[in-house]
Amino acid sequence: MFRASTVLLFPYHDPQHVFAGSIHALGVLGTVHSHRNRWNPFEPANDMHRGDDRVSWVRWFDLHPNGGRHGDGVYNLRFIINHNPRRSLKLRHWLSLPFTSAEDDSSSLPHQLHASLVESSLGLGGSNLTFRVHKTCAVCLSVDPIRGQVLFRSSSRNALSLITGTNSWELNGFVWDGADMFQKFNERLPGRDFHSLSDGLWEISIPLRRDGGIDFRHDGVYQFLISRNGDEDQGLSAINSSGFSDRLLLVEGSGFGSSHGSSYHSAPTIRVEQDGPHTLTLQQHQDVYHLWARGPDGTPLRFINQKASTIQLLGSVFSESSFDPTHPQSEMDEGKTPGAFSRILDLGKGTYSINFAIGRELFLDTMGFGCWLKSEGRGLRGLAWHGKPNELNIGFHVHCSGRYRIQYDRGSDQFMIDPLSPECNLPGCLEPVAAIDSLSLVGSFDEPMESWSPASERNLMASLPGHCFEKLVSLHAGKSYTFKFVANRSNWLIVFADYELDGYGLSSRVPTRRLGSDCDLSELRRQGHLTSHGNPPPLSFTPPFDGVYRFHVDLNTGAYAVEQLERTDWSPSPTGIVR
Repeated sequence: MFRASTVLLFPYHDPQHVFAGSIHALGVLGTVHSHRNRWNPFEPANDMHRGDDRVSWVRWFDLHPNGGRHGDGVYNLRFIINHNPRRSLKLRHWLSLPFTSAEDDSSSLPHQLHASLVESSLGLGGSNLTFRVHKTCAVCLSVDPIRGQVLFRSSSRNALSLITGTNSWELNGFVWDGADMFQKFNERLPGRDFHSLSDGLWEISIPLRRDGGIDFRHDGVYQFLISRNGDEDQGLSAINSSGFSDRLLLVEGSGFGSSHGSSYHSAPTIRVEQDGPHTLTLQQHQDVYHLWARGPDGTPLRFINQKASTIQLLGSVFSESSFDPTHPQSEMDEGKTPGAFSRILDLGKGTYSINFAIGRELFLDTMGFGCWLKSEGRGLRGLAWHGKPNELNIGFHVHCSGRYRIQYDRGSDQFMIDPLSPECNLPGCLEPVAAIDSLSLVGSFDEPMESWSPASERNLMASLPGHCFEKLVSLHAGKSYTFKFVANRSNWLIVFADYELDGYGLSSRVPTRRLGSDCDLSELRRQGHLTSHGNPPPLSFTPPFDGVYRFHVDLNTGAYAVEQLERTDWSPSPTGIVR
């Protein structure tokens, strides 16, 4: 049997570090990273380093004119303090900076950019920092969080330029009923632009249906995002708040993968009661954005985000309807302190997977695992987060049957799991799932593999350096195989597949490609990448020839491949050749 020789640890932080008023750590989030957790505020791989002056924080990146989300050299980023999602540093405004080289002239682009930053608990009042790289170069980011400033220094002249202002707004998401899942979130398709009504006011009209929306529901609930300049990471998402009855407050720099991730952040979500054209109106007043929605008869619609005041417990702690936020069993009780929710359950020995729903609606983005927090008691502590498509559910082991309290604090997004039965209040009764120590290829494969068994030793993959795994499998030409990748031989608690709703990948049915040493977002958009949100649909592969195929996974970048190694049947199948 294969066991991983390296362990992929989940983030683990001290609460005194996360919630400290002083600055102990600074991270940079965004598309300057090539790994799949590029927007994860808890991920140590995103950390910056102390500068020589002990005040600034520094990080170097190799950037390219064909890098970034769309392969056009446009990069987006923001900063995070102490791995705390409620302490983001975003762009207040760009600052003018004189050229520092005598060789520069008025016609050249600066090799330095300078910006003022603003800190916000919910990311309001600032945007992601967006810039373009014109030539391959090394770029140093130097941040002074006390003064609230950042300096970009390029190793090459004429390498960097600012991106400011708005050339266009686009609508993407489930509102495009006729598009397939990959195209719904493609913000660069024609016909998705808002049109300008006046300065600071835009509008778009789209046909929606009472039975439209995501294909497995057809209940008229639509979730969507607003992109800026054809770039979701420059765009707008929503604040879950009942502060306005007729409009929705929006937050900048929050795309599908770049969400700020608290229980107060979701994409705008509405329920349609009539078939016909619906109108969305976007307004900017200074640095504040609002959104209105109207039905075919002009009636204002209220966003589901404005009713997101409750929390539901979901997961395998329930034997039936485990992840249904509308089921009465999921409801958590709000205590005397507003925003503090709890639920008491009797749990037997076993491994459990949970998350938390908002406002009884899955579309408001369930709160999954962010990081574990050091706990002085017998219970478990952590921070919840939604960072689709790469957050995990919250996994834990119960070693002593008894009664437990599960709590959620919406003010900080902390979750707590505490033993209540005296016999459970012992060391080791609760244990977090804190790492990935193995990966299995699980699917409709023939012997000697064990079909659709995540616990079987036969399905374990071999561990390779750098969080990579591989398995060699004999396949028959023309037969369609479906599969997923399951971690820790768990009962479908940690699953990796190509999550089609992230908008990456032209087809999830032929995941065949060779892996490079790295994968940027433009590569992932063409080929797709593995994600860990929930339990996504299986992948599918139909080999063109009999033979031995190599299944390869890189959990750092999310890249995956199926390569033919040994061919035993030289007659091509009707499916064609491997791409």
